[in-house]
Amino acid sequence: MPKISIITRCRNRLEYTAQVLDAVKRNTLLTDYEHIIVDNYSSDGTYEWFTWLQQNCSHWYDKVKYLRMERNTGDWGGMLAGFQEASGDFIVQLDNDIIPCSGWLTALAEVLINSQYKAVMLKRDNVAWKLKPQSRSKMIGDYEVCKIERVVACYMMRTEHFSMISRAIPESQGLKSKYIMAKMLNPLGKILNRTCIELQADDQRVKYSPKNPEIWEKV
Repeated sequence: MPKISIITRCRNRLEYTAQVLDAVKRNTLLTDYEHIIVDNYSSDGTYEWFTWLQQNCSHWYDKVKYLRMERNTGDWGGMLAGFQEASGDFIVQLDNDIIPCSGWLTALAEVLINSQYKAVMLKRDNVAWKLKPQSRSKMIGDYEVCKIERVVACYMMRTEHFSMISRAIPESQGLKSKYIMAKMLNPLGKILNRTCIELQADDQRVKYSPKNPEIWEKV
């Protein structure tokens, strides 16, 4: 299995970032990955928390890289910055309000490797709107997938394809990046029988507490 670089951008909402950090640690079965956190100039103590983490819990988050930006570069700008630090063969966008399911990274990688898709995405639960499929579903290995209009929230693509996109879409086009990407990468795919949870309310955040109590208490 190739090495995978997961990129998560954040601006404030430290309680979200702490949860996705822990969920990746807990639910990722693959071992050859790195998790790059791009902090878009947060002002809620995110920088201080990661400084504390590196000093006290480096053994727990040994695969985490923290990158602090000097200004808010936006979601797409954060992805471009994270990509510059990435060393994986595959690139994953993982929003900081997404809790991935167990085995999520394995599923994404297996579908991408065993198909002609240029990008694959996890299905989301607890979200008000959902992308409509554009084709009938089919099986790729053990996973049910179908074509969709564009990928958002939690998706994977090969580094070579993301490199092409990063050169074609500048930071200034961040708001249109997902639509431009959809035109550049065809076909796209969606994993139907692997779901992630999108956090949207306080009660949902409380329901998920990190496995390492020390991390949660520090937040």
